[in-house]
Amino acid sequence: MDVGSHPAAPSAEDLFEMLGYREAETSDAGTVEATVLDIPWSDAISERARSFIVGWETGGRAFYERVIKARPVWPEFASGITIGCGYDLGYHRPDEFRADWQGRLPGAAIERLSRTIGFRTDEPGRPAKVAQARALVRSLADIVIPWEVAIGQFDEGKMPKLVSQLYRSLDHLDRLHPHGRGALLSLVFNRGSGGFVSSKDRFREMRAIARAMATGERSEMARIPDLLRAMSRVWGEGSSLARRRREEADLFEAGLSEERLTEAVVALRQHGEAEAPAAPLAEQHEDVAEASDDEETVEEPALTEAPGPTVADVRWNPNDDDHPDYRHLPRAGQGATFDLTAADLERLVRLNVFRVRPGPLVFALRGCRIAGADLREDVEVLTLVDQRPDHRDYRCVMGVLDRGAGRMHA
Repeated sequence: MDVGSHPAAPSAEDLFEMLGYREAETSDAGTVEATVLDIPWSDAISERARSFIVGWETGGRAFYERVIKARPVWPEFASGITIGCGYDLGYHRPDEFRADWQGRLPGAAIERLSRTIGFRTDEPGRPAKVAQARALVRSLADIVIPWEVAIGQFDEGKMPKLVSQLYRSLDHLDRLHPHGRGALLSLVFNRGSGGFVSSKDRFREMRAIARAMATGERSEMARIPDLLRAMSRVWGEGSSLARRRREEADLFEAGLSEERLTEAVVALRQHGEAEAPAAPLAEQHEDVAEASDDEETVEEPALTEAPGPTVADVRWNPNDDDHPDYRHLPRAGQGATFDLTAADLERLVRLNVFRVRPGPLVFALRGCRIAGADLREDVEVLTLVDQRPDHRDYRCVMGVLDRGAGRMHA
C-alpha cells in the first residue's frame, strides 16, 4: 500500500528552475558509462517514485504539451537546450545522444539538435551564451517531441542509466524500500552522483548519505530524510530545489513507514502462532504411555523459531510459467504496450458472464500502468504498459467506462 499523499505538481516557475539546475562539475546523469547494470527500473523504484521524477522533470503531460508545447527549451541557469523528460543536451556526448534518440526522432531533427551538444550557459562568458541559447530555441521551435516519445526515451534510455549510476554510487540499496531508492534516484537525476564523494561543503549532506548507506544499518538509513531536508541550505528554504528535497524526504519516509508496517504485520502473525494453544497431550503422543509419578520427567529442549521474512524478501516470482494469470500470455516481456478499448471491456464482461447494472462500469486491471505519468479522461483508447505486481506498491489501473458513449476515464 502507499502511505501518504502524492505531492502537487511543480509550478511553471519551479519546473524551469529545476530543469535549469544541473551541477556541472559533478553531474554525470547524462554522461554515464556505456555499461548499464542489469537492474530494471521497475524493480529498483516504485511507480510512485517514477511519477514523482517525471512530474518534476516535465511538469506533467498537460504542462509539457500546453506550455512547453513538446518543443526544445532553454530553462535558464547553467543548462543547455533541453528536450523530452529532462534530457539536457548540454550534459551529453554526441554518440550518446544519437544512440538515445535514433529511431525516436527524424534524422533531420537529430542533426539539428546535435549541434547543441555540450553547449550550456555557464561561466565564463555566460551573457553571450544566454543570447545564443535564446536564439537556438527560436531556431529549433519547429521540432516537436511528442509526450509518448519523451516518456518512452526516459523509461527505456535515461532511466536504466540513472539506476545503474545510483547502484554504482551507493551500497546496500537492496535494503531500502522502492520509495527510498526512488527518492535517491531523483536526487541523482538533479545533482549527479559526484556529490557523494565530493569534498566541497555544498555536498556535505550527500557525503553523509553515502556514509549512512555504507553502514547498511536501518538506524543510519533512517537519518536520510533529515539529510535531504538539510540540503535546503544550499539554495534557500523558499526555492523549488529545497521543495524537491523536502518531497524526496517525504517519499523516503513513506518507504520507511511501509517497511515498519510490513514488519509489524509479520511480528503479529508470528506472535499469534506462538500463542496458539497446544494440541492435547494424547494427540501429541498417542503411542506413549503416561509416565508414573515416580518416573523422572525429562524436559525436551525448546525449539527456536526461525526468523520470519522481512520486507526485503517480498518479491514477485519472475517465472511467468508459475503464474496461472500469465502463463498463457505471449512472451512480450515487461514494458510491452497494448491498447485497451471499450469494446475490449465489453467483451470481457460478455465472456465472463458478469452481471453488471446499466450505467457506468468501474473496472480495475492488475499488473499494468497507464503509458505516461498522467490520468486519462474521456478517451476511446487507453495505452497501457505491461508490468508485474510486486506486492509493495500499487501496480494496477482503475477506471470508469461510459458504456453509452464508449469512452473511458482512468
